[in-house]
Amino acid sequence: KDMPPEIAEAGFTSEQVSPPQATAGTGAWWWFYQPLGFYIGSNAMGNEQSLKALCSEAHNYGIKIIADVVANHLAGDHSNIQDDLKDGQYWHSEQYNADDGDRYRVTHGKIGMPDLATENSHVQDCVIKYLAQLKSAGVDGIRFDAAKHIGLPSEGDQFWARVTASTDLWSYGEILNNPGISLDEGASTRQQAINVMKEYSNYIGITDSVYGKLLRDELANG
Repeated sequence: KDMPPEIAEAGFTSEQVSPPQATAGTGAWWWFYQPLGFYIGSNAMGNEQSLKALCSEAHNYGIKIIADVVANHLAGDHSNIQDDLKDGQYWHSEQYNADDGDRYRVTHGKIGMPDLATENSHVQDCVIKYLAQLKSAGVDGIRFDAAKHIGLPSEGDQFWARVTASTDLWSYGEILNNPGISLDEGASTRQQAINVMKEYSNYIGITDSVYGKLLRDELANG
């Protein structure tokens, strides 16, 4: 729970922490990204009380806490996940893996774990309740893991519209490589990718690794 003043003195105004969701294992970073449900639970970082203590101490130094949230999937072993999400209706039935060249497979395929049906209102309600719990613990912002794997309203998934409207917490989401539409297959396809990115930005800030690299390369090349 200690928050050394040197962090604030160095000019940092926020700190991001790994997902506070309960996990079944410890010892590697990826356990944080295979949570058991949408609630603050015990994991290698601590528990709800230690999260509250961290937030309280951080605020003493003017530092905001951003919590990583895994909402696209849960742990692959469903024997001990949140009871009310075990039913098959809350999961996409597709058994293939996500494919960055296919938008549908990105939002319905597996990324190592079965894919939650985020278009289901009960799944959305579980995430909404969890965000409220995080806010109550003192969390100031949210980073959504694997954001590009969660569909958009134009694709029939109201997850982002409902979840972000439920809270005033600042939030951003992870989009790696591309949003499931290639940026290298001509102007028409590129525009489709841009439109998807713009729709995400209606609800959350986004990290776009491809755009960031292109920008850095151009600057480096003068």
